[in-house]
Amino acid sequence: IRPKKKMATVEYSIKENLVTCAICSKLWLKRNPKTLPCHHTFCLQCLQEESKVKNGEIICFTCKEACKIPTNGIIDLPESIITPTRNWCENHKKETSIFCIDHNIPYLCDICVRENHKLCNITTMVIHEKTIEQYREKELLKKRQYKQKIDEIKQQLKISIDKQLDNIYNEINEISDQRLEMINSIIPSKGNQLPDVEILKTFVNENVTFSIENDVKIHYKIDNKQIERKFGRKLGKKFDFSKKCFFKSDMKKVLNILQTNSDIEEINLSHNLFISNNLSQICLNLNNSVRTLKVLIIQNCMLIENMCETIGKWILNYCNVIEHLNLSQNLNMGNGLMIICENIKKSTFTLKSLELSNCNLNAKQCESITSLLLKCCNFEYLNLSNNLNIGDKLLRICQALFEKSSKTLRNINFEKCNLDTDSLKQIGKLLKNCSKIQQLNLSKNQIIGYEIFNCIEIIHNSLTSIDLYNCDLDYKACRHLGKLLINCPRIRIIDFGNNLGMDKNDTNGFSELCKGLEESSNSLEKISFHDGGITKKMAACIGNLLTKCYSIKFINLERNLNMNYDSSNICNQLQNSSSTLTFISLTDCNLDEITCKSLAELIKLCKRLEEIYLTGNRNLSTGNVFKDFCKGLENSSKTLKLLILKNCNLNEEHCNYLSQLLTKCCRIEILNLSQNQMIGKGLKSVYRDSCNTLTSIEISDCNLNVELCESLTVELKKFKSIVRLQLTGNPDMKNGLIDILKQIGKCSPFLKDINLSKCNLNSQICRKIAVELRKLSQIQYLSLTGNTEMGEGLEKIIEALQSSSLTLKELYLNECRITERIRAYLQQKYSRVSLII
Repeated sequence: IRPKKKMATVEYSIKENLVTCAICSKLWLKRNPKTLPCHHTFCLQCLQEESKVKNGEIICFTCKEACKIPTNGIIDLPESIITPTRNWCENHKKETSIFCIDHNIPYLCDICVRENHKLCNITTMVIHEKTIEQYREKELLKKRQYKQKIDEIKQQLKISIDKQLDNIYNEINEISDQRLEMINSIIPSKGNQLPDVEILKTFVNENVTFSIENDVKIHYKIDNKQIERKFGRKLGKKFDFSKKCFFKSDMKKVLNILQTNSDIEEINLSHNLFISNNLSQICLNLNNSVRTLKVLIIQNCMLIENMCETIGKWILNYCNVIEHLNLSQNLNMGNGLMIICENIKKSTFTLKSLELSNCNLNAKQCESITSLLLKCCNFEYLNLSNNLNIGDKLLRICQALFEKSSKTLRNINFEKCNLDTDSLKQIGKLLKNCSKIQQLNLSKNQIIGYEIFNCIEIIHNSLTSIDLYNCDLDYKACRHLGKLLINCPRIRIIDFGNNLGMDKNDTNGFSELCKGLEESSNSLEKISFHDGGITKKMAACIGNLLTKCYSIKFINLERNLNMNYDSSNICNQLQNSSSTLTFISLTDCNLDEITCKSLAELIKLCKRLEEIYLTGNRNLSTGNVFKDFCKGLENSSKTLKLLILKNCNLNEEHCNYLSQLLTKCCRIEILNLSQNQMIGKGLKSVYRDSCNTLTSIEISDCNLNVELCESLTVELKKFKSIVRLQLTGNPDMKNGLIDILKQIGKCSPFLKDINLSKCNLNSQICRKIAVELRKLSQIQYLSLTGNTEMGEGLEKIIEALQSSSLTLKELYLNECRITERIRAYLQQKYSRVSLII
């Protein structure tokens, strides 16, 4: 079944063979159709005339299945081709019997389809379930075949073992016959001094012994490409080793996998900070796959010049089919990047994507990138974001990129590249030659004027994503963008956050921007106006936009304090997208009680929420709002991963509602309850009922004391994956802090982020903290801000951090008393660490 769009209405076409009676070969639409339990439909007259009822059953003319009929006969069979279902649409109170193939959403009613899935491929739930059942039967058939094969092997082995045992028996039988002959040969003779009986006794007592030297062992191999191993999942010829090479044993397994595979197509080695010692061996082993390697990702691995030279000369120099290269977040590649650009030129006909985000690019490196792009003719994606020194060099890169790949380019990311007005104008002119751009990211570049947007006139049919976060947009730019977006029907993602001037002096500019986005209401999925100074009138415009959107997945309006009552309207209109919504951020939006109630109603309708940010909304604790919020969130218990309730005025009673929710959440990873000072002993029940998937403990400014810390320590035993510990602003923990740190360090050896700011640490406690820090080797961030009484204990902590010297990135010691000796030691031992003193 496929929907056909016709003017303002939606029309559904059904293939003729689906509405044709298999008995008379005529359409049964107006012939009183009756549907059998097997879901095949026939004319009532045909069934009455042609079918034979036997034992209350008739044989289906299509599938030959025996189908039971009602007591009153064929006349009582259902009239619809869609089998009645127990599922009803909560929004429209209608029977749900349609399945959206494109979005994989079951049980939709016809109104849901008209409103949200006009252009999607759909089918009936009956057909979908039958398809699933066919797959299930196919897998069950395979299972039976496996059993049959095992039985055959078992029979063969049994025959083989029987033959071997028969041979053993025959050999022992021969030995027994020989012994009998020897006994018969012992005949009493005259003059024999030894009695015959004694001779026989001696002979018989010498037994023949036998044993099976080895147990039967079957050497076998099971090949299942879907098995998830410790080192990621091998999907075909793809390997993901990101964040998985912490120990020597891990690296040995990686090297072994690379050595034994000669047809690897994709490999990800990102976020492995200890890769430098083994990079040469990795490249050597990966050289086995140079003819097949297409994707190479080595992001955030602290690559330096000689390491880049190794990658360029040992891998890229021999590859000629590379499609994607990602070296982002490597700040010190130097001339090594130039060597990489030179050696990858053998893949210029296949290279489609290059990512060098946050690589501190300089002029020489930019020249090498330009030279590479001049030889590429099928380029699709270029990411040079967060390179502040690139400046005017980016224009030359764009000229090379747009000259050779204008017909294939789809995605460009120039976020935070310090572009000036003239450069943006020139880039805008060059973009007019690219008609297939889908994603455009110019965030954090102070855009003055709006000439850069004129390119949208050319790319309006292909554009799906616009990211203009923190671009200093004014009402004129909004008005111009709105006029251009009217011609863009496929926008999925927009980010206009942190543009405080969008409504300045003129409210019509933002209104026209929202009206332009209404053209993409069928495709819009992600909306972000965070930090945008959204006023009441602007919030009303957003609400009007949301009334036409039915597939929103992501909404971010955080830190907009002046939306007032219209924020409630936004929550009400988001109910249209309750079946798709996964992300909500209303942090510091000063939501009133009415809006909080509307939010709770929205949450109740959602079933796929993954992340919710509600920091600073203290009215959430008013009346029964939080109780209703937690109860509604149970509908998303199978998907919820993150819940931020910082500074929401929660108390112990609220913790009881939260605990009831957490008992049903099986995937929660981050729960932030910081700055809820009345939460007290409720914390124990919260962590008692949380599942062991938590990766973060965030309870700053919660008035923790020694007794509460001790009770928490018992509950923290089950958490094995904690990477972040936030205990800021709890000055009364004392030795209770040591208990928590010891327990988490014992159960979660990969702890990376520790914040102990303003915890009233003294010299004695610091010495105990140092003991625990020596046991950890992955610390990246440590904050001791505002602890003025650490004394000599601070020196012990700094010495203990040597165990994490390879991973430590940031150390916060501001507002601390630091001696000149400690300061000199820090500068000597932690020269690569960002020190905030």
